[in-house]
Amino acid sequence: MQVFRKQLATSLATIFVVNLVVMGGGAWLSYANEPEISDTIVGPDGETVATSDDV
Repeated sequence: MQVFRKQLATSLATIFVVNLVVMGGGAWLSYANEPEISDTIVGPDGETVATSDDV
């Protein structure tokens, strides 16, 4: 079986689009499940180490 240029181009374009959809889904899941950033981070001595503005 010979593979022609049109078949190869169509296959590569399809793989590229499917890859973009999968990567977009992964980015969306990552964004949807991101952890919350707390307002302040307090050290063991009770002093504020960082705030949400620092992050």
